[in-house]
Amino acid sequence: MNVSHKEKNEEEIIHRSVKEVTSSINLAADIIRKADYVLIIAGAGFGVDSGLPDYRGTNGFWRDYPPAKKLGLNYAELSTPKWYKEDPSLAWGFAGHLVNMYKKVIPHEGFTILKDICVAKGDDKYFVFTSNVDGEFQKAGFPDSKIYEVHGTVHYVQCIEPKKCKRQKECWLLDASEIPQIHPETFKAIPPLPKCKFCGNLARLNVSLFKDSDYVDRQSKHQKERFAQWLSKASSSKLVMIEVGCGNTEHSIRLETDDIHNIWKCRSGEWKMNFGPDKQSIKLVRINPIHTDIPKDHCLIPASALHSLKMLKKLT
Repeated sequence: MNVSHKEKNEEEIIHRSVKEVTSSINLAADIIRKADYVLIIAGAGFGVDSGLPDYRGTNGFWRDYPPAKKLGLNYAELSTPKWYKEDPSLAWGFAGHLVNMYKKVIPHEGFTILKDICVAKGDDKYFVFTSNVDGEFQKAGFPDSKIYEVHGTVHYVQCIEPKKCKRQKECWLLDASEIPQIHPETFKAIPPLPKCKFCGNLARLNVSLFKDSDYVDRQSKHQKERFAQWLSKASSSKLVMIEVGCGNTEHSIRLETDDIHNIWKCRSGEWKMNFGPDKQSIKLVRINPIHTDIPKDHCLIPASALHSLKMLKKLT
């Protein structure tokens, strides 16, 4: 049977891609084995393998949440604090949708693989830095004390007007009984809606939204302090940063190097880290099938998180 030129090219691309991934996996495994400390950096793409939707485009979002299509709103436009004041039922309908979805999700095997890699290094030798607000890392068995949720979590709530509240800097665990029912046709929350337990005003999710000046960051600040203490030790030794599912938008926690200022920095600005006395002692392993740029002398695995981690499991 004759094989067309196009088919030959496609086979070569697949073969080259498989070979590239395998080579990268081997390099990543070697870097991880030699590291003393492990920093996990996880963005939204890491949750896709758990069955969570990708809301970067409007189609998937509108399919999951039809009211947004009627309003002509995308995920970012609906994820703003103004809706809690302008249309609380719409805001809590969307918030309830997210909370219910995240409560049901089961972390994929990649979380367990990462946890095994971390625990093998020692209790004080790893940390998780994530922009995800779903609580999957805790559900997968990572301790709270080892996690920095830079954008907050849907499992906590706060007052919608903290500057006017009796307890301006407080957030608290959302009681499952307080999650409002959602109307099956309008997708709006059915009152009663969650209230601030300190002043009686409306409550909202303790998540950093777009254009949000009312986010109470007390909890994430405590997490950041623990992270900074850990990082000061880790960055002076052999550290591997395993970055999974981080996109390249301005809100991403994706890492970049700044050779002028001799630092690693988070794209969205949440933290930065000096290269340390030996630049080569800090390595980045980036797992991403789409955004495949990588700083020089570091490791890129151009494949999905779960597939890559399953391959890594065999070598680490």
